[in-house]
Amino acid sequence: MQNNEIRKLLELSNDQVFNLEVENAKHKIQQNIKACKKQGILICTLDPKQFIGAFFAGINSEVPVFLGNPNWRETEWEQVFTQISPALVFGNAPTFPLTHGPATQDLKSFSKHIMIPTGGTGGKIQFAMHTWDSLVHSATATALWIKKQKIRSLCLLPLYHISGLIQIVRSIATKGEIYFDPLESFDKNHCFKGFCLSLVPTQLDRFLQNPHTANLLRTFDVVFLGGAPANSALLIKAREANIRLSPTYGMTETGAMVTAMYPDDFLKGQTGVGKPLPHAKISLSKDGLINIRANSLFSGYFPSPPIKKTLWATNDEGFIDENGYLTIIGRADRIIITGGEKVDPKEVENAILDTGLVSSVYVAPVQDKEWGQRIIAMHVPLVKGEDLSSQIKEQIKSSLANYKIPKDWIMVDQLPFDEKGKINPAAFNSLLTSL
Repeated sequence: MQNNEIRKLLELSNDQVFNLEVENAKHKIQQNIKACKKQGILICTLDPKQFIGAFFAGINSEVPVFLGNPNWRETEWEQVFTQISPALVFGNAPTFPLTHGPATQDLKSFSKHIMIPTGGTGGKIQFAMHTWDSLVHSATATALWIKKQKIRSLCLLPLYHISGLIQIVRSIATKGEIYFDPLESFDKNHCFKGFCLSLVPTQLDRFLQNPHTANLLRTFDVVFLGGAPANSALLIKAREANIRLSPTYGMTETGAMVTAMYPDDFLKGQTGVGKPLPHAKISLSKDGLINIRANSLFSGYFPSPPIKKTLWATNDEGFIDENGYLTIIGRADRIIITGGEKVDPKEVENAILDTGLVSSVYVAPVQDKEWGQRIIAMHVPLVKGEDLSSQIKEQIKSSLANYKIPKDWIMVDQLPFDEKGKINPAAFNSLLTSL
């Protein structure tokens, strides 16, 4: 990618996206180029101009680029800084003492890679590695799918997520436009004809509840919906509101969406998450797990040596109907997706146990109209009958991001395990009635 492409985007966006942040960030990197090539840079900011400036400066300077979530707490930062020791930080990262020493490996072999954070098993933050090319493959496939040479977007998703980052890439790759203004900031008569919007179910639900934003949603050519399961009631509500919704399926490892549904099909009542985009092929394993082939696949997880993958075997269960539409059934593992964020329940359970206020705990999701899935914690207090959930929540705030903290707490005398040591679904669901 060349600087003139960045300037072109600036012109198309009337300077609303970013300005000389690119040149300023590039100057900082060039002043520390040896260290940046060896250790990489970390971008951790909610400011779109600062983010994009640092991102493209890093790409153009061919240094390893790591993206960080400004909402991480101490536990997450501990995990990050045992993996990396960036030469430069754009934005804000904590300075608290680390339990373990920072990573010191030479990262020159990762010079053209973008490390995007994603939730992993065991509560560990992982970085999925992409290249500019892999992300461009995803972007151009989207342009082909929507039959537009230039993609124009209103971005309302965080840029440190693939769902937000890919919108920047689409605008650059197709010489389109991108804006970051809140939807509520636009006049009720504003028309987004020719524009795309990407939402998670939580956002869609909130926008539909507000007549002002609901009217604005109707003017978009397509509203992509992904990041978390959407309940049928929300989809029906969107259809009744005549929103040109496109349920999608994808993840960080696939460079964003690999399937999507045409809005006309959605409005006619079609269910599922659509069909594969031009760059992807979907198949099912004998166990019903979804396998993905695409030229937008990641290059593995940092710090393993980058190797371009040709197949990604997911933990998602699904089926393909006779017309080729994919439907997602659920996950084969315990990962919870709430408000578009992945949460490993084991990590939350460990944090709760570490408070010393419970003898046992089980964290699980329940369906939620606003969040897609809501996290609950069924726990046995150390002292029988003593409800210490408020104290527990206060203690785990320092170690867990807000989205990982359970929204509901159920105190029980004992967890409903069966003879195999697993949670008894019937007994568990019975206890949920107390919510």
